[in-house]
Amino acid sequence: MQQSIPSSCGAALTLLLLGLAAEAQAQQQVNFWEQSNPMMPWDYRQNNR
Repeated sequence: MQQSIPSSCGAALTLLLLGLAAEAQAQQQVNFWEQSNPMMPWDYRQNNR
């Protein structure tokens, strides 16, 4: 007899795995403060209107 995961547990597991994948991707991106010349978001928006 094969046991199956209830759909609510499967959905929770899917969300967990998606969250872990998103976190890993975010950690690979360049940190804002590691940029050579970081620009504050409000300055960027003001200069690009």
